[in-house]
Amino acid sequence: MHPIAPLRRRFTFALISSCLAIAASGLSAARPPLRAPAPAGAPGGDAREIVFYVAPGGNDAWSGRQPSPLSNGADGPFASLTRAREAARHALALGEHPAVKIRGGVYALRSMIRLDSADSGSPARPVTWSAAGGEEVRLTGGVTLGGLHRVTDPLVLKRLTPAARESVLVADLRSQGITDFGVPPDRLNLFFRGNRMPVARYPAAGWLRIGVVPIIEGHLLNPGDPLVLKEGLPAGRHSGMFGYTDHRISRWAPSNDLWMHGYFSWDWKDDYQKVARIDTAAHMIYPEPPHHHYGYQKGQRYRFINVLEELSSPGEWAMDPEKGLVYFWPPASPRDGDVMISMLKEPMFMIDGASNVRIERMTFECSRVRAVMIRGGSDNMVAGCTFRNIDNDTCVVINGGRHNGARSCDIYDVGSTGIKIEGGDRMTLTPGGNYAVNNHMRTFAGILGAFNCGVFVKGVGDTVAHNSIHDAPFSGIQYYGNDHLIEFNELYDLAHESGDVGGINTGADYSEMGTIIRYNYIHDMHGPGEGGVRGVYLDLPGSNTTIFGNVIARVDLGIFFNSGRDNRVENNVFYDCHPSIGIYRWPFKEYFRPGGGWRIYEKLHEIRYTEPPYSVHYPMLPRYLDSVDLGEPFGHIVRHNVSAGGTWLDLSEGMTLANVTVENNVAGDSMVVVFTKKWTPDYDPYHIGYSSTHTRKDTALAHALEARGNILADPGFADPLHGDFRMGTASPAWKTGFRQIPFDSIGLIVDEFRVSK
Repeated sequence: MHPIAPLRRRFTFALISSCLAIAASGLSAARPPLRAPAPAGAPGGDAREIVFYVAPGGNDAWSGRQPSPLSNGADGPFASLTRAREAARHALALGEHPAVKIRGGVYALRSMIRLDSADSGSPARPVTWSAAGGEEVRLTGGVTLGGLHRVTDPLVLKRLTPAARESVLVADLRSQGITDFGVPPDRLNLFFRGNRMPVARYPAAGWLRIGVVPIIEGHLLNPGDPLVLKEGLPAGRHSGMFGYTDHRISRWAPSNDLWMHGYFSWDWKDDYQKVARIDTAAHMIYPEPPHHHYGYQKGQRYRFINVLEELSSPGEWAMDPEKGLVYFWPPASPRDGDVMISMLKEPMFMIDGASNVRIERMTFECSRVRAVMIRGGSDNMVAGCTFRNIDNDTCVVINGGRHNGARSCDIYDVGSTGIKIEGGDRMTLTPGGNYAVNNHMRTFAGILGAFNCGVFVKGVGDTVAHNSIHDAPFSGIQYYGNDHLIEFNELYDLAHESGDVGGINTGADYSEMGTIIRYNYIHDMHGPGEGGVRGVYLDLPGSNTTIFGNVIARVDLGIFFNSGRDNRVENNVFYDCHPSIGIYRWPFKEYFRPGGGWRIYEKLHEIRYTEPPYSVHYPMLPRYLDSVDLGEPFGHIVRHNVSAGGTWLDLSEGMTLANVTVENNVAGDSMVVVFTKKWTPDYDPYHIGYSSTHTRKDTALAHALEARGNILADPGFADPLHGDFRMGTASPAWKTGFRQIPFDSIGLIVDEFRVSK
């Protein structure tokens, strides 16, 4: 249990229902996160229910109507999910209501189970595919690896450490029918007793740093970013090589399959690069083209993977794809079935155009790509399932349709994103109503970090609620599109590897607005990379978003707007953030003009932003390209917030309180307002510095703030160092209009699929 969890019950923000909280805040009512089907026998339901069983000891020639084989062997459960689908489909055609119950065991899938419109249930009687009551059902996309034996090749033994020579085993993959290895980050993975094993890497922990990046005249492969000068040159500029200083690298034997994983230019984008060659005399590394999109920058982080010489600890493995060999140091003596290789390269379940289908209480594991995909249809749900050991792809993908979702699932130890939702029509602003509700996501994005998250949502009118998201290298929730609802989520311990990243993150399009972010607990996140981590991050030019009633504590930056307009920051609690709220003026006007970076201008015209429905739904939007204040961060509202323990407000140099509404807040921070210098190319954007700083002792600024109803005083949190932000009746917060936050409703909830938090 997270150390803050026991203290949550001491948190005495009044527990109120969501409806009361919504009414008090004046926000629009929440869309229902899911619609439960009517129970069996409900009015309008079909009483002819038929159950088909699948079991490891089954037979597809049987009827599937029996949960276990009969003693005379005449009948019993099916052996395969495919046969169960045929039987269920036939039952539906006869007007019956089928359900598929899968008995406990491990089911190795070699191809997907596709359900289409012929497999649909009805709103009153959905078709349910589920584990039989209380039994553990594991669907795997992997194959068992056999044939492991001691290494005898003298050239290989010479490359291994003395300890590894006695312990590392080797197996021939091709002799076992495994020929599609893939390349990083999409290479097969090795698992031992249900756990992903680490590829041999160097260094074993931490990172190396890029040395000198020489520029060869006439051989410039990337001109770099002209907006950022580092080492006197545009960031990322290179000629196809960079230096190293660690002499251990020079001792490795040449390899045709040596790779690097790194943040080669920016701390918000990692990548895998194959090594073409290493010049040990010049201490120079030559990555194989195509080169990293953002180039290579001195001082940035990288590490080597698949290094046979560094296979030095139990659990590590490496492979030689040319010979089709895998080398593995098992952490314990392997038994039959202990070692598995991920193989399946298509979804285990594909719900394609079907409606009213439920997948419940199963474990999906050991596959190269997404485990479940829902495409189109409506009212489909994945519930109470576990997803683990999925390689570099999203576990659950919901692509379109309406009211499709993932509920009460556990997702961990996966290579990419947990849940991806796309739903709704952006041209008409028709909501999709798709959802991710009550899911526990941790240790995701383990293979590729950048832009992989717990939940990714795109489209219109989708819901992300009551999820617990933590322990990962990048962000927690990324959203794009319009009118989403992100509420009652707990996010912590994110951005392990990255910088300039958000716990909740969006950006790149003026027209993507209308989202409500409320009642989330975002805490204890510190990114090691440049720019740190922001609790809620609306990157250029995120606009017209409501951020209400969140608790943000011990995060590098609380809420950050990169320009944008008309955002509302209301009734939030901040503690130990630097700053709590940052509003930055993007200095490059050309980004908002035709042909500018990120296509901001073009994206507005593509959705016809001056015409209905956009001009009606967002009446402020048609003014956004007015030349008088093009790109200026105007219209933001900061109201009824409480902050302490850090820096309260960070504005760009040249901004004043006339540019942003700041009223009726309580700020007990030692630093009240700072002004960040204007960014010019000779400044590193992450180390610009302040043009001025202001404490409560700055009487002129204090008077200006107090004239707007702000109170510069300690709000009186009970024990903020240990997560107890109670405020007594004497707190100045109650004088400003601050409303109680339903803190005890944040995070996971108990339901029919989740028996405890």
